[in-house]
Amino acid sequence: MLVPWRFIRTWTCFACGRCCKKYVVPLSNEEAERLMRKYGKFVVEKIGRRYFIRKINGRCIFLKNGLCMIQEDKPKACKLWPFIFLRKPRKSFEAKYAYIEYKNEEFYVYVDTFCQGINQGTTPIDLAVLEAIRIYLGENIRQQYTTSPFSQTRKSSILIPYISKANFRTIVVRELI
Repeated sequence: MLVPWRFIRTWTCFACGRCCKKYVVPLSNEEAERLMRKYGKFVVEKIGRRYFIRKINGRCIFLKNGLCMIQEDKPKACKLWPFIFLRKPRKSFEAKYAYIEYKNEEFYVYVDTFCQGINQGTTPIDLAVLEAIRIYLGENIRQQYTTSPFSQTRKSSILIPYISKANFRTIVVRELI
């Protein structure tokens, strides 16, 4: 179910992996080519004229222990989820709750309630929505508020928690090198 973003107070990705199991991830042609070049042709499947990340045993091929193993290469659809962007409201009575203006552009933003991080995290929803808009428009590619605070590009399997100096409320996991 989709709800207007203003109905939500906070959001944080808990790296539960539920979205990586439930949804099929669409890819642009460029994303598909990039992933196949870097990880091999088997990671992408083509259905009709569209490309998707391959699923194995009902989950994204890049999901391991609830974490995305291609954090820096994630497709835009993954970076944006659970936020959905529309140019018009789904229902007129929702308009004022879904509406946001950014750089003179109007958006109607909804949140997929399948996500467990809704109203459970510490990230104020407005920070996550603003970052998601910037990703949607191609202004940002890096994520801070719209992804799990856990390191997802590990070089080793030993993780050490520490508190980020930039944001004392955020617990980040670093690798032991």
